[in-house]
Amino acid sequence: MKTNRLAALLTSSALAATLALSGCSIGASATDAASTSEGATSTATATTTSGSTTAEEVLAANQELHKIDDALDYTEADVIDITLDGDTITTSNEDGVTIDGSTVTITAAGTYRFSGELTDGQVNVNSTQEGTVRLVLADADLTSTTTSALVITEADNATVVLADGSSNSLTDTSSYAEDDEAGAALDSSADLTIAGTGSLTVNGNANDGINSSDGLVILDGDITINAADDGIRGKDYLVVQGGDISITAGGDGLKADNEEEAERGFIALSGGSVSIVAAGDGVQAYTDAIINGAEVNITAGGGSTEAIADASTKGIKSGVLTLIESGTVTVDASDDAIHSDIEVQITGGDTTGATGDDGVHADEAVLVSGGSLVITDSYEAMESAYVTIAGGDVDLTGTDDGINASVGSATEDSSAQDTAATEGGAPAGGGPAGAAPGTDTDATAAGMPPARGQGGAAEGAPVDVVDDAAITITGGTLTVNSDGDGLDSNGTMSISGGSTTVYGPTTNWQGALDSNGTFTISGGDLLAVGSAGMVINPEVDSEQGWFSLNLTAVIPTDTEIELQDSEGSTLNTFSTIKDTQNVTFSSADVSAGETYTVVIDGESFEVTAGETPEATSADGPGSVQQP
Repeated sequence: MKTNRLAALLTSSALAATLALSGCSIGASATDAASTSEGATSTATATTTSGSTTAEEVLAANQELHKIDDALDYTEADVIDITLDGDTITTSNEDGVTIDGSTVTITAAGTYRFSGELTDGQVNVNSTQEGTVRLVLADADLTSTTTSALVITEADNATVVLADGSSNSLTDTSSYAEDDEAGAALDSSADLTIAGTGSLTVNGNANDGINSSDGLVILDGDITINAADDGIRGKDYLVVQGGDISITAGGDGLKADNEEEAERGFIALSGGSVSIVAAGDGVQAYTDAIINGAEVNITAGGGSTEAIADASTKGIKSGVLTLIESGTVTVDASDDAIHSDIEVQITGGDTTGATGDDGVHADEAVLVSGGSLVITDSYEAMESAYVTIAGGDVDLTGTDDGINASVGSATEDSSAQDTAATEGGAPAGGGPAGAAPGTDTDATAAGMPPARGQGGAAEGAPVDVVDDAAITITGGTLTVNSDGDGLDSNGTMSISGGSTTVYGPTTNWQGALDSNGTFTISGGDLLAVGSAGMVINPEVDSEQGWFSLNLTAVIPTDTEIELQDSEGSTLNTFSTIKDTQNVTFSSADVSAGETYTVVIDGESFEVTAGETPEATSADGPGSVQQP
């Protein structure tokens, strides 16, 4: 079950590593989340470890792959030739071969080479012998109008070889009989390996394109799948180590769905290229989804511009761990781009995502420690209970929050949330309620809520509930562009390293930085700009200094801003990319109590580090004023 797999990860280095980096313990929350899975319960708790999980470690904890090193280990003398001609089948050797009309059954281990065209028949493997049944497709086209074109009913181990330079196809029926145990154009009840550099086109007209009820490993081949339901399914595991695979699926693109055994139900894409257009999920693994070397391109649910469907339409989805270690991943999905029911780790590779919902979502923890991650379009760009940025280059764009750390968050329809916000009286964007977008606005006259910092909330303001959640930034480069809160933690937030830049909202009902609990900074660089109505600053006793300036007028897009120390030396320069009314900055060069200068289009404003700003009235149209 998932819960057993969760326990294994926690006691090794997956979820525990993330929580160790964030300085948190998942405690009961992991247990509570796991207990809802398939009605099972778990008492797993986090252990203290360091570092992130590797693909090698995850795969070692999973089911060992079946024997694949002998996939191409045969000689010409070993081959039994089988020739297909319409509805006629002939063979060069009857050992292990039974022909009955347009059906040929392989009954013994060995190597069998198929060529020609079978217009309405079947190749059936039914061998009780030990050893590999190897089927070499050498310009073979198999079609069945009543069942699966190629079915492996029983075998110790089965391999399909796509002969070098060959072009092959498998096409099944559009409707299976109720008592037919097969359900795919290539259907195997045994462990299956696909190898060879030839090409294979699979037309799964009724259900899946390729299916293995055990494990499935693809070593090579130019494979095109057109499937009414799932493109390729390996129940126990689905591993791609090479080849060029293109899938168009009415269901999920790649699937591993063993729900009974914790070490199975995983997908690993470690080589080759995989292109998926799926009406459902692009990649769906019941336990782990691992990318460690492949080039993966996914369009799920019609892409990010489509409304989220009732069925799951995520790019990459796992039940336990989604790990991107190396390779290239591009996702365009109507639902989450990268998703896990428990944890997402991005430790390397180049990942780009566009989504109508969350860019990266995990119910328990997200860790980014290396590689490149770019979310170009999303509702919330990154969401989990614990979010840790420890390395890599991260660029997040969201129409709501950039990063949201909250407990028990579930995927919601973003359009419904926008409607609820508008009906509740909060502006949907562009400035304080009642103000036209881009209008210079007096904070008091506009009814702007008072700025709030860690020094205390205004009288009568609601008290925030502090979740067991955290945003932790220890390294890397993070850039956030959000219409809602930039960094939003319903628990705590801490920055101890890296370079963080936040371009926050223009509406005063949200802020570039937002934390219900403590917010500390002890290292790294922080630049956060956005609206001035809901400003959150670090704790005044943070190890590293910071300063924050509220402006009584909106600073428009493309305004040059320079931050200087008391000697006039430049600390940072930037150009606004949207309307801005607050600037918050921290670096190792900032000390509490010292005076700093913010220069806006040549006009200077002094600010004292460590003092929480308050909104004030504007001097006049177009003016700016420091608090």
